[in-house]
Amino acid sequence: MYRKFKVAVLASAFALSSVCFADGEIVFCNSFDDQFNPENPGTEFASTQISWFAKFDKPLGVPTVVISLYQNQNENNQQLILREPMQVNPNWNAIGFRNSLFPSEGTYEVAVNLEDGKNLANGIVKLIKASAPETVKVEPKKEEKVGTSLEDLFNRYAPK
Repeated sequence: MYRKFKVAVLASAFALSSVCFADGEIVFCNSFDDQFNPENPGTEFASTQISWFAKFDKPLGVPTVVISLYQNQNENNQQLILREPMQVNPNWNAIGFRNSLFPSEGTYEVAVNLEDGKNLANGIVKLIKASAPETVKVEPKKEEKVGTSLEDLFNRYAPK
């Protein structure tokens, strides 16, 4: 009995280790193309509407990730602004949001997690007030969620 239990536990642990656990990085930018090449990447922007994406070292391996947005109140305090599950393709190596509108100026942390809370990627960005004249009204752009896999990128641009 003990031996069967031990084998089952080891098999379960092995199966879980191959599911996901991709490590990634978050890149903040003005925009990015379909290959996830950033336009003007950085960590400080004079706008509350920016784009960002997370790239992973291997496919996500899960159908859902959780996107969290925190606003830093001070060095030791963050306020959760948003926590939202996102349906993804398990084969994707990258997910991104073009034209994300943040609530206001400030310092934010964006996190991509598994549903169980394991962190896959996170990044910090500072948004400052734009220096445009107050008479200029800029309409926010529509947010766009995208994702891709390394295989899709390779096949799209492979010689035919």
